[in-house]
Amino acid sequence: KSGTPEDLKAANYIREQFRNYGLKLIYENGFQEFDIVNDVTLGSGNSFSFQGFKGKPGEDFVPVAFTMNGSAKGELVFLGYGIKSDSVRWNDYAKFDVKGRWVMVLRGTPDIENPDPSFNSYFEDRSKVLAAKDAGAIGVILVNGKEVEKEDVLIPTVLVIQLVGMLGAWMFSRLSGRLGNLPALLISIAGWTVIVIGAFFITNTMHFLVVAFFIGIVMGGSQSLARSTYSKMLPTDTTDHTSFFSFYDVMEKLATVAGTFSFGVIEAITGSMRYSVLAITLFFVISLFFLTLTTDLTRNIQLTDI
Repeated sequence: KSGTPEDLKAANYIREQFRNYGLKLIYENGFQEFDIVNDVTLGSGNSFSFQGFKGKPGEDFVPVAFTMNGSAKGELVFLGYGIKSDSVRWNDYAKFDVKGRWVMVLRGTPDIENPDPSFNSYFEDRSKVLAAKDAGAIGVILVNGKEVEKEDVLIPTVLVIQLVGMLGAWMFSRLSGRLGNLPALLISIAGWTVIVIGAFFITNTMHFLVVAFFIGIVMGGSQSLARSTYSKMLPTDTTDHTSFFSFYDVMEKLATVAGTFSFGVIEAITGSMRYSVLAITLFFVISLFFLTLTTDLTRNIQLTDI
């Protein structure tokens, strides 16, 4: 830790090693002196009041370590999480002019339920204060929101997907009965594409659950349709169905690995899971292309048989 006797001992050791290596020491015999703040204590002159309420220092409020000395008086504006960023498509300052005003912001980020690395640079209190300062605010009040949601949305989401999946399988079976398996599959893949694009714009729990509902519909239908369509494509004179479906399962697992790998790579490059989700659209567009070719090929075969 800076400023401690142990810190000085380590500095002396490093300096002696440099000297033994024949390096020329600069500044003050190898040391460059500078001042640091290694301890901040709460003074007696701190006060906070709002509409008749007078807070007690250390109980109702605590000045942060990087607070400057001074006083300020003005209107108060609540700004949510106090984040302004084009990269994460989030701007709490869009509807407010905070110049000459106090701002109140929640600590942390909106992604408590499902942490998104793209919000990491906006998590720290200091970054929120700097954003408010740049916008012209005269002071910032940081408040603790819900650190963890009281409701765990993961379990309800899984239940929604499973229950709605049965409905989706029934709906797409009716659809395939009217249009055929391949057209129904094309519709399900198009649905997946729309859902993934919509998932890119999720900002709250309700959006998440709505997307989960439609995922359940399309997932239940596409999974059942894919297997039934594949089974209808098998040669009519074969009895070795095990080998064909083993190949199907292997390709399914490889697709899972490829999708997960691409998701991770894109997140590592862009720093946001949103772009990874959006990139999945490419896989669905490619599958739409090949399914369209398969549909045309099936029609040609039927015409030839006629």
